[in-house]
Amino acid sequence: RLSPADNGAKTSRPSGHPSRKRHPSLSNCRAQRPIRAVPGPCRVPSDGDPLLRNAQAVQELRYCRTHGVFFSQSLLLYIMPPLRHVVNCHEALLSLLKITMLFQMDNRGPCRQPLSAPEKTGKRRTAALAKEPKICKSFCRTTFLFRKPYPDTAMKQPWAMIRLSALGDALLTTGVLAYWHAARGMTFHVLTRKTLAPLFESHPAVERITALDAGLLTPAGLWRTARALSPACAGLIDLHANLRSRMLGLFWHGRVLRYPKFGMERRLFLLTGCRCFRERLESLSVTQRYALALETTPPSPGDLLPTLALRSEEKTWAAQALAAFSTPPIALHPFATHAQKAWPAAAWQGFAERLDAEGLPWFVIGKGKTPLELKGRGLSFINKSSLRETAALISRAAALVTGDSGPMHLASAVGTPVAALFGPTARAWGFMPQGGRDIVLQKALPCRPCSLHGAKACPRGQECMTSITPDEVMKALHEIIGNAPQK
Repeated sequence: RLSPADNGAKTSRPSGHPSRKRHPSLSNCRAQRPIRAVPGPCRVPSDGDPLLRNAQAVQELRYCRTHGVFFSQSLLLYIMPPLRHVVNCHEALLSLLKITMLFQMDNRGPCRQPLSAPEKTGKRRTAALAKEPKICKSFCRTTFLFRKPYPDTAMKQPWAMIRLSALGDALLTTGVLAYWHAARGMTFHVLTRKTLAPLFESHPAVERITALDAGLLTPAGLWRTARALSPACAGLIDLHANLRSRMLGLFWHGRVLRYPKFGMERRLFLLTGCRCFRERLESLSVTQRYALALETTPPSPGDLLPTLALRSEEKTWAAQALAAFSTPPIALHPFATHAQKAWPAAAWQGFAERLDAEGLPWFVIGKGKTPLELKGRGLSFINKSSLRETAALISRAAALVTGDSGPMHLASAVGTPVAALFGPTARAWGFMPQGGRDIVLQKALPCRPCSLHGAKACPRGQECMTSITPDEVMKALHEIIGNAPQK
C-alpha cells in the first residue's frame, strides 16, 4: 500500500508480485492487478489529475506518454470507477471526454518519439516497443473512447468553430473571431445552422461557412463532418459546449478547444442564490468566456463586441425603406423567444403613443407567429425582412428598444445603442449589452433570476417586466439619443 508521498517509489511487495512489473506491452498489462489507492491528496502536479489517485497509475501514465501506449489495464481500472457515481448521462460524457484528453499525448502519435539511450539497449526491450504501435492502432479502430491519434496540424489554417444556436449567442461569437483574427492572425471555418449562416457572411475572419442541416446533426452526420473537415483545419474551437458539439469534438482528429461554460455555477446560483457564484458569473460576460477558449486572461468586453459587415445593397435597401423619415427613427422589437421575457403588449402600445406625442419617428421589426400591430404613425416590418435586412434597418435607427433578445445583440453588431428590458434573466448569465451607450432597465426583485433562459412560468404575474413603465423607457431613450452622433 502506497501513501500519497510515495509517488514513483518502490513498494515493499515481493519481487514476483505482478504490481512490480513494468509495462513494455499491452499483453503484460492484462496480467497486472492494481494497488488499492490510499485516501489523501494526490501529489503529482506534473501528471496529476483528480481521477488518478496513486503512484501506480501515475507511473503508468508516464509510461503511456513516453512510449505511446494508449492505455493499460490497471490505469483504466483507476480512472473508470468514479464514473459509477455519475448521476446523469451528461456528466458521464463530460467525464469520458476528460479521460480521453489524458491520452492525447500533446498532439503526437503513438511511439513517434525517439527512444532514449537506455531504451535502445536490449533487443527484447526494443522489439517489444516496436510492436506496440500496431496493437494500439488496431485497438483504436475498434473503440469509441480511445480513438486513433491525430497528426500535428498546429500550423494549418483555418480553425473550425462550431456554434449551433441561438441568434444572440451565435452573433456574440463574431466579436471573438474578429479579436482572434486581429490579435493572432487566425481565420475560421464556421459550422452553424442554416438559419444562422448569414450572420457570418462578409466577416473578415471567416473563410468558409458550413450550414449543418438536420441530417448532419445526427451522430453519423457529425462523424462524417469531422472526418471530412478535420484534415484541412488546425483544430476545432467549440463555442457551444452542448451534446452535439462535444460529440463532434470526440470524432475530431485534431486539437479541440472548448470555452468554460460555467454550467454548474449557473445552476448552483439559480438554486441557492449564493453570492460567491453570482460574483464569479458577473465577473465575465459570455464573450469573455468564449475568449477563454484560447486566452489565459479574458480581454476587455469592449474588445469583443459583436460585428456584422453589411453589404452596400443591404444599406441601400434600408435607406429606401426608411426614406419617409427625415431623422433617424427609433426601432422597436416587441418579441422574445420566451413569453416571460416579453414586455406586455399594452406597454408597447403606450410607449408608441409617447413617441408619437413627442414627434419621434419609429418602426417595428421582428418575426412572430402572432404579429403585434402597434397603432400610430410608425412603420411595420414585422415578418417582412430577412436577418441581414433587419440588421440594415437597425443600423439606420437612432436607438433600439427591445427585451433580452437576439436583435439586442444585432444592434450592438451594427453600432446602434440599445435600451434593453431585462426581467427573468440577469447579469449573471452574461448576455447584457456591453456598448458604451447601452442602457439596461431592470427591477431588483428577490425572485430574479428565475430561470436560465426565461422559459419558466411566473407565479407573480410577470412582475419583473410589468413593473417597467413606458415613462421609464422613454427617460432611458432620451439619455441615449441626447448625446447621439448624427447619422
